[in-house]
Amino acid sequence: MLDVETIDQMSSIAYSCSSAKNSWSALIECEYFSDSSSEEIMNFARRFAKTVQFLMATGKDFSECIVEAAQASNLEKIGANQKFRALELLIAIWKYGDQLSIWSEKPANLYEFLTA
Repeated sequence: MLDVETIDQMSSIAYSCSSAKNSWSALIECEYFSDSSSEEIMNFARRFAKTVQFLMATGKDFSECIVEAAQASNLEKIGANQKFRALELLIAIWKYGDQLSIWSEKPANLYEFLTA
């Protein structure tokens, strides 16, 4: 079983560019994301990205990591709508956002992610 809390503490998100990192920081500070639901989305997105990166560093293919990371990272047990918001956010700011976008275009992949 993955220790996502340790992975979260010991690593950082690989951003697509410096402006993406600034956007992430701005979202965290934005009052729009001050409610508990939005905080859960941000927490899931952060842990998910870091866990995928960790799994890829062990030699797994990107697509192999998605569902495993989604299951392990969902500590708050957020629902499909919240996971979809996290997915959209990561597509915009994450180094692997383009790959995630392509992967999630297949309905079966998206369903598997949202129900993990």
